Amino acid sequence: MAEKFAPYLWLGPRWYAWLEFGPDGRRATFLEIARRVCNAVGGSAVETLPSSRDEDKEYWQLQVGLARLLLMRKPPLGVGLGAALPDLPLLLRIGAMFGAECRGWRWPFYRLWRWLGGGGARPS
Repeated sequence: MAEKFAPYLWLGPRWYAWLEFGPDGRRATFLEIARRVCNAVGGSAVETLPSSRDEDKEYWQLQVGLARLLLMRKPPLGVGLGAALPDLPLLLRIGAMFGAECRGWRWPFYRLWRWLGGGGARPS
């Protein structure tokens, strides 16, 4: 029996964040995540590196208002949704829809920065 993977949010260098959905890199999973995200937040999807085969990588840009998110599929790594710092609140909202938790040591610093009124300037 396959182990259940819990989605998580990872905040990386240069304050770019990823919502990781797990190791299932099938195209059907990728399409379902794109559909679910676009329907939930009123976004649209544009193929930037299309593919129809399960073994190929694939990239789509999801546009939600002014926010741009990158949905990627890289077998065998799985599916992830990325966002730059200005779009992080949207990514956190999407992560909550999927039951994702924040992992990594940078999240407390991000929360502190937001609490201090961050939003205009980038944390250093």
